[in-house]
Amino acid sequence: MAGVMTKKESKNRRVKQPPNPVATTPTPLKALRYGRKLWVLTIKIVSGIALLLGIIGTYYSFSPKLFVDSKESLDPSNIFATPFSIKNESLLSLYNVYVQILILKAEAPESGGASIHGTTTAGFIPTIPKLKSGETTTVFVNFPISFMTPIKDADVEIKVAYRPALLWFRKEKAFRFSTAKLGEGARHWVQRATSEYGGRED
Repeated sequence: MAGVMTKKESKNRRVKQPPNPVATTPTPLKALRYGRKLWVLTIKIVSGIALLLGIIGTYYSFSPKLFVDSKESLDPSNIFATPFSIKNESLLSLYNVYVQILILKAEAPESGGASIHGTTTAGFIPTIPKLKSGETTTVFVNFPISFMTPIKDADVEIKVAYRPALLWFRKEKAFRFSTAKLGEGARHWVQRATSEYGGRED
């Protein structure tokens, strides 16, 4: 009959409801996993930085530290009677320590302008087999000639070659000293940069 709707047609004409949208907010389990991954990543970054700083600190602690300093002259009238101390301030020993002193210049104006330039004292100072941590040795500049009057201006470079502990290669470090006038006629050694020009001080 017209106008009469069967049960099947009525069922097909029902409006289909759209499916429920998927929730975008993280569940408590997902949030926990995300926080754990972030925490692990943070620990790895901090551990990497700590390891790098530890390597740098270890290298600095065990790296060779050698210092040269001048002492009071044993003869105030002779600047080359001054002893120079060489100290190993590193944590490990230094081996086959070889000292070479280069006299860049030494001038005695009152001796008719007598002077020497570029003279080396290689071979005059015996090689030190082992300089332990904290040990100090003393060397003198072996001045090759003598002037009639005191030296008024001098400039020397002390080169120290050595083999650090745990390493197979040798290292070399240079220290430069020149004379400076302090007080009434007294002259002393002062340390300078190796690239610095030690001008004469009258």
